[in-house]
Amino acid sequence: MILGDANALLERYLIENLPPDSDWEMAGTAELMAESFGYLTESLILGIIFVYLVMAAQFESFLYPLIILMTLPLAAVGAFGLLYIFGMTFNVFTFIGIIMLVGLVTKNGILLVDYTTVMEGRGQELFAAVAEAGRVRFRPVLMTAVSTILGMMPIALGYGVGGEARAPMGWAVVGGMFSATVLTLLVIPVVYTLFSQLANVCTRNCHRLALNAVALLSFIMAGWFFYAAIVYFQGPIVFLLIILALSLAGFSLLLFLHSRLVKLYMPLFGLLALAGLLLLITPGIFKELIPLLAPVSSGILLLLLGVAGLGFLNLPSITAVLEEK
Repeated sequence: MILGDANALLERYLIENLPPDSDWEMAGTAELMAESFGYLTESLILGIIFVYLVMAAQFESFLYPLIILMTLPLAAVGAFGLLYIFGMTFNVFTFIGIIMLVGLVTKNGILLVDYTTVMEGRGQELFAAVAEAGRVRFRPVLMTAVSTILGMMPIALGYGVGGEARAPMGWAVVGGMFSATVLTLLVIPVVYTLFSQLANVCTRNCHRLALNAVALLSFIMAGWFFYAAIVYFQGPIVFLLIILALSLAGFSLLLFLHSRLVKLYMPLFGLLALAGLLLLITPGIFKELIPLLAPVSSGILLLLLGVAGLGFLNLPSITAVLEEK
């Protein structure tokens, strides 16, 4: 019996047989496994975030990276499907293979989306550009996928000392690359045309609706910071969090009013992104300074909030709506 199944059976037994007021926790190998999976989950999330940010900078768009990231669920279909067919477990090596797929499968979408935008820039219509991109980029996508699959086959077949432990990682990458390659050529063009048509249909009312949605989200974030300051923290950090909550509340109010003064919040979002990056780079230091703070999750939250705010305020359509008032 594998460790994961044994842990599940033991937890079920403890829940059913121990008194309701009893407290227990796993230790030893089970604790190490849970800790490893936690770190790998954080690595996967950070990998997806950084891939999105790099593509957003390269394409100078927040929309195209979202289209490209649609390849990740397609890769998951093949990765988990092949593991199920061969009866292999989801272990640490498999998780590492899934993290590898984040970087490997997105290149198919990059090839298709990049050439589609080039064709549209040359004056072709949307559907003609998508069809031309699929025809021209089919060979490069196929060549890179086949080379990656063949390169992972020795690991998947378990050659070498300890090869059986690494085999699930190889099959996860092989299955993910296969399904992503086949399905990307069908799904990404459809998603691209759908997003492009929605963007063309979207009028100024849609932009104002987006303004109101972001304003509501900012107000909710302000409430969360205020609640965290009152419940979880003590000392000077409470004052800083209350200032941040009031700042976000003011930002949401200005967005509801479509005021030009909302541009003054660009430095604030920049500071939030910088603070989130510092939390991710040096989590140990902040954990010692603020014991109740979860550095990684808080860093991800602040980084996303700062980057999203900067990107949102720099969208041409949003800028035009703000400058009307």
